[in-house]
Amino acid sequence: MRAPLLAITSATKPIGGRIAAAVRLAGSTAGSPNAVGAVQGWIHFDPARLRYVGQPAGTLPVVLTGERELDRGRLKFAVLDVHGLPEQPALFVFEVVAGGYADGVGFEPELALSREGAVLTRWPRRAGRVVDGALTVPAGPRRLTLVDWVAYLQAEDRPGRLKSFAGDGIIYGDVTLNGVVNVGDVLAVQNMAAGNLPLLSLATRDFVIAGDVGPSNSPGIGEASDPVPPGLETNGTHVLNVLDALMIAFFAANLPSPIAGQPIPGRTPTLGRVILSGLLAADRYLSRDTVYELSGTVIVPGGITLTIQAGTRLEGQASTRGALSIRRTGQLQALGTRLEPIVFTCTTASPAAGCWGGVNVNGSALLNNGGGGGGGIGCPEKQEPSGGTYGGCLVQHSSGGLRFVRIQYAGAAWPATPSTPAAGLALNGVGSGTFLEDVHVLASAGPGVFVSGGHAALREFYLTRNAGDGLTWDDGWQGKAQSVLIARSGGSGAGLRGSNAAAAFTAGPRSHPTMYNVSIIDINSASPPALPAILLAQGTGGFFRNVLVQGWTGTALEINDQASCDRVAVDSLDVSTSIFFGNGTDFSPDADCIDEAAYGLGASRQNLQANPALLDPAFALAPDFRPADGSPATSGATPPSDGFFDALRTYRGAVPIGNVTRSNIPWYTGWTVGF
Repeated sequence: MRAPLLAITSATKPIGGRIAAAVRLAGSTAGSPNAVGAVQGWIHFDPARLRYVGQPAGTLPVVLTGERELDRGRLKFAVLDVHGLPEQPALFVFEVVAGGYADGVGFEPELALSREGAVLTRWPRRAGRVVDGALTVPAGPRRLTLVDWVAYLQAEDRPGRLKSFAGDGIIYGDVTLNGVVNVGDVLAVQNMAAGNLPLLSLATRDFVIAGDVGPSNSPGIGEASDPVPPGLETNGTHVLNVLDALMIAFFAANLPSPIAGQPIPGRTPTLGRVILSGLLAADRYLSRDTVYELSGTVIVPGGITLTIQAGTRLEGQASTRGALSIRRTGQLQALGTRLEPIVFTCTTASPAAGCWGGVNVNGSALLNNGGGGGGGIGCPEKQEPSGGTYGGCLVQHSSGGLRFVRIQYAGAAWPATPSTPAAGLALNGVGSGTFLEDVHVLASAGPGVFVSGGHAALREFYLTRNAGDGLTWDDGWQGKAQSVLIARSGGSGAGLRGSNAAAAFTAGPRSHPTMYNVSIIDINSASPPALPAILLAQGTGGFFRNVLVQGWTGTALEINDQASCDRVAVDSLDVSTSIFFGNGTDFSPDADCIDEAAYGLGASRQNLQANPALLDPAFALAPDFRPADGSPATSGATPPSDGFFDALRTYRGAVPIGNVTRSNIPWYTGWTVGF
């Protein structure tokens, strides 16, 4: 197939006249084997010389436009037809504002697919332009919306109308959540691809999972055993584009489509129920076809492995303070998936923070609590409130793995410490060999995550609405973290709260986590929290880079105690390449061992006080923490290439920047719940 062109009616129309610009796909004929099935791209023009008027109404195929960039001379469009696009699938009308407009007009194809859904990769980045005097300007052009197209296609006598297919339960393609796949779903995704609908902030749409059907990555429909689930791009990301719309349109037109219409794994009810209690005597496997009640503290002793299948639900009994404790040298293998996360919650019909105990993992890595090790291991040990011992000499020790795990409404106080709410997830002396990725801790009565010593490495942690601190550490934690998103809505804790050792601020090994890409957002809080967004005290050090703090109604950054200030003096405590906006006070004004404002605003630290332009952080059902395209959060420090950090996450904050059409799907969506 020859390269596409953009044809215009005239290069010399007078001011006030109108021209038409038509996309032409030379050699594409509807129904032919070489037909193009879908195109999305940009029409470029000089906004000082041309004004966009609209497109002709009452013609097929459907052409949806995104008008957010019109003032910059960019018109986004998406057009598809499962039977193949005609040679001229899209036409747009402009009014001439000034002469010399022709040189600025162009067509930039962004994605093109064959009628079978294959990506066409041989087109140029910028298509050629011709003047065609035979091309005419249509009468009555106007800007057509999604509502216009739905009304047009749903007319009873409209030829080529797409059909509706009912599904059992929740199915791929049912973006509008009405139990069927039809033209409404196709147009919704197409409109998303054109940048006209928000990806997350619509309660009546599921773009993130139901709409993300392409590439199909067959075989498999996203089951736990499917290594490459639907929608996963070759670069490891998820994005909504015209490929998704085309695959849904295939199914709605009663044509073969590998994913649309299939049941979404993990969205069918679980009926069985089993009670777990006491000490596990042997390795245990929990399956997703059963709900497991935790009666009291369920203990996984040393040498025993608890394996939890993706999609399994565990409920801590409120009456017995259900909890799960992994003892030192025990293993927890809780590896969920994006479609089938493992969920820890409580048995209460209307759960609230603190209605069960939470998850404790005890490892064998280093602590700094200053005491000699018991049990002959030669390194410090401690006991956690449920009676488990943790600590040791094994920096790289593994306690198993957690991935795509949700921990909700935990934090009931241990009986031995009735005034201290527990953390949703406690990582005590956990070594760097433990796999910890994609964990959501929601509405804990205490901290979201508590780290006591060790070398635990955390990636993509989402900590929301916890009453205590978001992430807190002590006892010499020397681990790593990347992409930590902390959203506060009430509560009195800090976002990040770090210390070295309460009894001996200078005890070694010193707390010194390395963190990149952290967002700390205060959402609709009525009063200032008792603690700052970032509180570094009691001798902790650490490197904190690409941090974003927004809306914290108190102080954003505070460094306390001489032992921590001494870490600054020797470059062992650094908060840099970060962004602060809309906080009560960005830097603590108190008179102590450091002037936080002078420290934070020092030129060498490259911190910014600027609006990161988050898209919709306060939408309760699915908050959108992506900074808008063009945000000052776009550029930050480059994380190290050390085998753990993703060196491509050079933006500030935990969430990638939204692309121009805001169709890139952020990592924390699809497997978590809102506020």
